[in-house]
Amino acid sequence: MTVYQVETLNGQKTYMSFAKTPKSDKLIEIYDRRIMVLFKSGELQKMYEKWDIKFAPEAWKE
Repeated sequence: MTVYQVETLNGQKTYMSFAKTPKSDKLIEIYDRRIMVLFKSGELQKMYEKWDIKFAPEAWKE
C-alpha cells in the first residue's frame, strides 16, 4: 500500500508540487534546471509518448 495516488490528467494543465521543506528547495532547484535539459534534448517528449500522453511543447517555453 502506498500513500500516493497516481491519476492520468491528459489535456489538463499539470504542475509538479513539492513540500515546503529545506530538502524540497534543493529538489526544486534540480527539477527546474533538469526539466529544460530534458525538453531541449527531446527526451521529455519521448517520455510523454511512451506513456501515451499528449505533449504540448508550448507549455515548456523558458
